[in-house]
This record gives sequence, structure tokens and C-alpha cells, in this order.
Amino acid sequence: MKRISSYHYTKFIFFIRYLADALFYCYPALYLASVGISEGLIGTILSLTTITGLILNPIWSIVVKNNKVHRILLFVLSIIEGALIITYGNVTSVEGLMALTCLMAVVASPYYNLLDGYAAGLCNKYVKEYSRIRVMGSTAYLVALVASGFLLDYLGFKTLFLISGIIFIITGVLTIFLEKYEIDLEGETKKEEKKRNYKAIIKNKWFIGFCIAYTCTAYLTMTSDSFISLVFTKIKGVTSGQYSWIHGGAILIEVITIYALGKLRRNVNLNKIFLIAGILLFLRPFIISFTELPTIVLMFGTWIRGIGWGMMLFVALKIIMNLVGLENTTTACLIVAIFQSLFQFIMSNVIGYTIEFIGYRWAFLIISFIILFTTITYTLILFKNKRFKMVMSNDLHS
Repeated sequence: MKRISSYHYTKFIFFIRYLADALFYCYPALYLASVGISEGLIGTILSLTTITGLILNPIWSIVVKNNKVHRILLFVLSIIEGALIITYGNVTSVEGLMALTCLMAVVASPYYNLLDGYAAGLCNKYVKEYSRIRVMGSTAYLVALVASGFLLDYLGFKTLFLISGIIFIITGVLTIFLEKYEIDLEGETKKEEKKRNYKAIIKNKWFIGFCIAYTCTAYLTMTSDSFISLVFTKIKGVTSGQYSWIHGGAILIEVITIYALGKLRRNVNLNKIFLIAGILLFLRPFIISFTELPTIVLMFGTWIRGIGWGMMLFVALKIIMNLVGLENTTTACLIVAIFQSLFQFIMSNVIGYTIEFIGYRWAFLIISFIILFTTITYTLILFKNKRFKMVMSNDLHS
């Protein structure tokens, strides 16, 4: 009975943490626009999160050495983050918002790694499936986006962020009751370091090629998400609450796509799925660029993102594992994360100021053709080198 309660309690922690996350982190761009900040400055402020996290993550990895520190940080960081989010909703100055964005990035950057690490250890101890814990996060996001649709239109950003901050604080308090178990993280890290072959990964041209292609398609899509919300609210006159439902539809489609692909009972061509995903991700900003189209058409364009992003999430890790081997996958993912953080920091600024200078249409047309060019170029390179038919069994991921 204890095993079941510990497992389900952790699932509950995941649910409320992601619920609080979605109630705030889906809306900074819309909030910044609502207080009169320009697109260029919005991009600059949002970029502070990625660069701060990039700088601090190596430091956090040194600080966290055992499970006791894990638990203390899960408690303290969530409470601090909640207080900062509540404060955020009461600040309108650019300088204050920049400072708060950096402070929130400091406490938020290690949190999900800590939470995932705790959950993975618990699942290993009790022989449970981690994905059944993680899916609570996606479920919470859907619930939060639906709820936000009502809360924003009737109560506004300040109240929404207050609710989010309170849930963050409650989450921190509830982590006190997570089951205690000991893991020698330092020893595990040293063992893992011995297995890693950094030079082989860096010299692997196919991994580097995929890293570039994945970043210029999937993460250019992610970076542009905040500005697409401004298209709906500033140009089409959609309320922030209504946009929550539009975005929620894309998330729902994403979850359904991942679930459907996971049910495939045959070998899958990973590069073929990547190609289809890239084309779908191209269509989203291409359609959005025609801002004079009816809102319903732009909404369907946004939902295309759910299919493309779901396909990208499904194949990305499998392709990396295929290219570098299981023993080097963790290190390869770290390299991808560093590359993507730098990319997002740069592109958040570039997209924002590009919109200011040449408008939403040309900015999103440029984004769409970068995605299309990258997808086609990467595919042609694979064809030329006879590496397109990368097939992996899907049985282990069903």
C-alpha cells in the first residue's frame, strides 16, 4: 500500500507543479504586450530566461550531489518561484520585469531536472513506469489552458499569476511529504562520466547535422510561439482567454499524436517522420503570416503545430540514440540543450525586432522558409549519403 501511495503522491506533485507552470509560463509575452512593451523588448526579456538557465545549469549540477539536497531544493525553489510570480503580476516597468525574469530563471532552471530525477529514482525503486508520472504534466497543461480561458477574461493577468504563485508555494510545501529514499548521485555521476565519449559525439558529423536541423525546425517553432500569441491578440482581436483555448487545442493534438505514434506495432522510418514533421512545422508560420485570413483559418494553422511538434518529440530522442549509441545519449542531449538555449536566446531577440521593423507577415514568412529550407536540405543530404532509411523498432515505446 505504501508503494502505491508514494507513486500516486508523486503523480499528484507532477500534476499540480505543471498546473502552476502552465498558469504562468504560457503568458509572459501576452502580459508584456498588455503593459505596452514592444515586440523587440518582449523578445529581449523572454531571452533572458534561456541565457540565465544556460549559465546556471552547470553550477546547479555541481550543487546537487545527493537526494537530501534534491528534496531541500524542491521545497525551497518552488516557494521562491511562487513568490516571484506573484510579484511579477504587479510590476510593469521594463527594468523590474527583466530583473524578475532573471531571478525566476535562477530558481526554475534546475527544478524539472530535480523533479524528474526524484521520480526516476522512485520508479526504479518500485519498478514503475516513469511515463505514467510524466503524462500528468501534459494533462495538467491541458486543464490549466482551459481554466485560463475563463480566468484571464474575467479576472486578468494579476489574479491568474496570483493563483499560479500560490499553487507553486503549495507544491513546495507538499514536497516535504515525498517519500525519502537514498541515491548516491555523485557515485552514479562518476560511473556515467566514465562511459561517456565526448570526443566521439562532437566528431560525429551526422549527430551535429541532426542537431542543427532539429534546432532550426523544432526550436525555431518553439521560439516563435510567444509571438504567434501576439498575432491573435493584437491583430485578430482575440482575448487572452480565447487564445488559451486555441493553444490548448494544439497541445491536445500534440498529446494525441505522440500517443498514436507510440501505439505503432511495426518498425518506423525515423527520418521520414522527421521530414513530415518539418513540413507541418513550416505550414504553421506560413499560414499565420497571412494575418488577413479569417481567425478560424489561423487557428487551424496553429493546430498543425500540434501534429508536427508531436512527431518531432516522438522521433528526436530515437534518432539521437541511433546516431550516438545508448551510452552517449545523455551527453548528446546535453549538447543539444546547450545548442538550443543559445539559439533561443539569439532568435527571441531577432524575431522580436524583425517584427518591429518589417511586420508580422514578413517575419513569419522568413521563419517558415528557414524551417522548409532546413528540412529539405537535411533530407537531401541524407538521401545523397544513403542514410535516409533510418529504421527503429517501435515496440519498446508502445
